[in-house]
Amino acid sequence: MNIYFINHKVNRTCLSSIILGGSIIILTLPLLLGSFYALPSADDFSNANDVYNFLQNHNSFIAACKMTWSTYLTWQGTFTGCFFIYFFRPFEMMGLIGLRLFLCLNVVLLLGSILWFGHHLTKNLFGLKNRNCLLLFDLVLVFVSFMVCRGGQEIFYWYTGACVYTMPISLTFCCFAFYLRFLWEKKSRINMIVLCILAFMTSGGVLQTTAILCYGMLTAWGCYFYTHKNRDGILAGVPFMAALAGALINALAPGNFVRHSNIEEGIHIFRAIKNVFLLTVSWVKGILMWDLWLYLMILCVMLGLYMVKKHVTRDRKHYPIAFFVIFFVGMMISLFPVCLGYGGDSLAPRNVYICDLYLGVGGAVCALEFGGWLGQEKGYLISKEGFFLTFICVMLIFFKTGEYGKLFEEAAGKTFYQLRSGEIKSCSEEWLIILDEIENSEEQNVVVQVPEIPGTILKTPGLSEDENWWVNQAVAQYYGKDTVAIRPMEK
Repeated sequence: MNIYFINHKVNRTCLSSIILGGSIIILTLPLLLGSFYALPSADDFSNANDVYNFLQNHNSFIAACKMTWSTYLTWQGTFTGCFFIYFFRPFEMMGLIGLRLFLCLNVVLLLGSILWFGHHLTKNLFGLKNRNCLLLFDLVLVFVSFMVCRGGQEIFYWYTGACVYTMPISLTFCCFAFYLRFLWEKKSRINMIVLCILAFMTSGGVLQTTAILCYGMLTAWGCYFYTHKNRDGILAGVPFMAALAGALINALAPGNFVRHSNIEEGIHIFRAIKNVFLLTVSWVKGILMWDLWLYLMILCVMLGLYMVKKHVTRDRKHYPIAFFVIFFVGMMISLFPVCLGYGGDSLAPRNVYICDLYLGVGGAVCALEFGGWLGQEKGYLISKEGFFLTFICVMLIFFKTGEYGKLFEEAAGKTFYQLRSGEIKSCSEEWLIILDEIENSEEQNVVVQVPEIPGTILKTPGLSEDENWWVNQAVAQYYGKDTVAIRPMEK
């Protein structure tokens, strides 16, 4: 009889794991399928043109290094992202299939880094060892990343965006996971060396993610040093120093100042601080009115009540306040490079995605900690049955209030909806016809009549009717034409 109940419990646990793992795969599938309709866009053409001259006299690696150095001096300091752009070049080397495979791998890398980060975060900071609870928290993180965050078009369907934004985001998750593992599990000289190299490389992405990387590593080091105030605790900060060194090299690039001078005269630090504050307040107001975000936070609080067993430090009296303060300060720090560099209080879609991702992931971690604090310090524990009852109630409220419709407005949800309707396929095919006509035209001044193309989540080439528009000029140079323009087809 005991064997029967043990086997029955094991079967239920395995079934739950399969359901949770399957849910993660289901959330990822639309983005993987959508990647196979992706198109080259805007900077993809101009970047290919820029590196072409270097490729005449050098191999791919040397050409990528030289072009990265040129960009560092004249445009921006994102040395890792720029190297990725100029080195991989999937569209030039393998055509459309290369571009689409690269963007597909980009999604897989982000997924894997999120799962690795979620595993080491919950294991080392919160003592979660139950496989299904780990999978549930990972599911929340994946759901936030693929279904909730806005601005997914430039993150998942743009080669340049993938190199400068998405891959550094993935590397940041990997760096956090490796650092947590290094601090609380396996310290060794080789691990420190590898981690320092990884942290330095990761800091060469867009400055918004670099700020989050340095701030997150500093926070983790601070938590560790709080309980290890000795030589070991001091040496544990070396990887953070490597990340900081890369961040300074990135931020102080001459190209950043050249690019900023094209936007406005002078560097206005105090105005940037003001804009950071206004954006943070606006974002906080927005998420507090965002029912879906609140449901996810409630779920993480309940998970913390049910499963969190470990204290990050010995003193946990004021932890919820500390976590929330750290959380919002990190938001402001991540926004500062954007507000300073662009000189305004508006964000590009790719920057919006990073902000949403930070709020979603950071909020989930704070909610998990708050639940653990309520359970361990105040004694408000709940049973397994109570947790699942709460989960079911939250889901019922979510669907009852009609919030589920918003799941089809961003990234994976929107991709699924437009794949099903055929809009993505139609959009991709129409633009491919246009690009083929440009490439195969015998004219040097090409004008293409284009039909009405459905707007989708895909990042399109960005051509316009103005032959002097920089994208049109880049496309013309890429295909060896003098000028390129498009005109709406007469009905």
